[in-house]
Amino acid sequence: YDGHKGFLMGGNNPVGSLAEDGDDVQTWTMNRILDNVSLSYEIVDGLQIRSAWAFDLLSYNEFYFRNGRYGDGRNLNGLGTESTRNILNWIGTQPLNYNKSFDGVHNMTLLAGYESQKSTTRSVITTGNDFAHPSLRTLASAAEPNSISSTLTEFAFTSVFARANYNYAEKYFLSGSVRNDGSSRFGANSRFGTFWSVGVAWRLDQEAFLQANSFITALKLRASYGVLGNAGIGNYEHIGTINFSGIDYDGNPGGAPGQIGNPDLTWEKST
Repeated sequence: YDGHKGFLMGGNNPVGSLAEDGDDVQTWTMNRILDNVSLSYEIVDGLQIRSAWAFDLLSYNEFYFRNGRYGDGRNLNGLGTESTRNILNWIGTQPLNYNKSFDGVHNMTLLAGYESQKSTTRSVITTGNDFAHPSLRTLASAAEPNSISSTLTEFAFTSVFARANYNYAEKYFLSGSVRNDGSSRFGANSRFGTFWSVGVAWRLDQEAFLQANSFITALKLRASYGVLGNAGIGNYEHIGTINFSGIDYDGNPGGAPGQIGNPDLTWEKST
């Protein structure tokens, strides 16, 4: 690179950068696998158990290289950055469902189950500079590997739930549900929350006084009330942390308080 330090006073060269075999390189690769698996079995008439699993595996890689003759890498004898991110998400649901109709007008559906979910993200970012030759572009060829960092973040949910639906002659409807959810995003003292809902409905179009009406083909009145939970926060907001990156004490590695922990951090509820 030494013979090219004065190239265009260090300016950019769009043609050289954009050419397929040019002086600069920037590539992205992504691979993703999605899969769903389920199995069901009818224990007795109307009673069915089911197991369903979904998986999402994502792998992402980016490579960025700027040559040492001109542009962003000129003052560093070439600059390279490579980042990799792997994400694994899975969710499993195990419901038990019961359907029953009797006397021709009473219809009932009962559901109970368990659900679990986990997400894991691992990232690695490395950078280096000072490349001996333009053809040497992997970070292993950098004379000065100046930055290496990695992160690992995870969260998990677990739930038990139940739901009941009843209707009379497909005309009058009553429903209710309850679930208990736990999230790793909340403090140990308040990790679980219970949420519920009830609802009623009336199909007026099934009543005799509307049967002969040609103008109204479907008419239903509905009312419901319940409590919902929201877990849309960061993964580690409840944990007290100590920062070690970039901190030293009198020339020795050190740490400093980063975040105050809150073991009572819990679900946001709305009705």
